[in-house]
Amino acid sequence: MISTTQSLEQWLRHINGDQAVPPSGRKRLTEAVELNSAGEKIINTFGNREFAAAVGFVDMRGFTSKSFGLPPSQVRDVASPFVNAVITSAANRHWFVDKTIGDEVMLIRPDFGEDIRLALPDLAEGNDIFIEVISLVADILGTLKSAGVEEHLSAGFGLGRLILDRIGTSEYAEWTCYGNVVNTAKRLQGVTIPENTGDSHLLVLGASESEVPSINETLRVWSTIWQHVERLAFGSPEPQKKELKGVGEIAFVASTVELKEQYR
Repeated sequence: MISTTQSLEQWLRHINGDQAVPPSGRKRLTEAVELNSAGEKIINTFGNREFAAAVGFVDMRGFTSKSFGLPPSQVRDVASPFVNAVITSAANRHWFVDKTIGDEVMLIRPDFGEDIRLALPDLAEGNDIFIEVISLVADILGTLKSAGVEEHLSAGFGLGRLILDRIGTSEYAEWTCYGNVVNTAKRLQGVTIPENTGDSHLLVLGASESEVPSINETLRVWSTIWQHVERLAFGSPEPQKKELKGVGEIAFVASTVELKEQYR
């Protein structure tokens, strides 16, 4: 990777006619991994092999209607406080920020299992991946509140297997992930529920039986446990099954979610 100083020097020489920048451009990896607090450890541990994980898509509810027709600077002002809050919470809980697009953030959290000490030696042990999802959402809501952001989120998390690998050419390269769970998480984010009034936070979590064979029993247990989560208040989460476009039948739990009064 060419350093910033070298890049600037090459460009200055180029515009002054002393040296042409090669037509092929510069080979440069995305800075996404470098800027993730957990990125390097996760890549070193899980890169180039399949692993179990939670994949999440988190965005701002009603963003399109709120931002449509606004100049770019105002769209940025609407989206960036929300996105920054999500990224901050993800970094604090060792989630890997895969990418952001507008108001949306894609997150990955390996189900570390026995690899926890290798991947993140500063953590004593690995928590259940469901607990990690709930803890992340609680942290995001708390960070949004602390930052004075009143927007509501929509979060879809899928459980399954994926693989992290490099993609690209000499022009550009980055780490990306592949797996059915990515599509599942994105579809789950769009799930609606009867009690959803449009001005609440919404959380959906699920998987297909092919990805997580015990998902039905797991969701049944969690639908009863959620009411006892310390920091969050849920609606009426019930396990459901639904045929989602492009991913088939998915078992999931969907609920509105808010910070409990004492944590606001």
